[in-house]
Amino acid sequence: MNTILVLGGSNGRTLEKLAKKRDCQVIFHDGKNHGGVKKT
Repeated sequence: MNTILVLGGSNGRTLEKLAKKRDCQVIFHDGKNHGGVKKT
């Protein structure tokens, strides 16, 4: 299973549909701190 990291989120919906067709997992990240995601 592949994982796709989406930065920004502008193309998020389109990529999510493509990912589901290809059995991929999509992770959205807009650059802000989402519980547990830390920049080092």
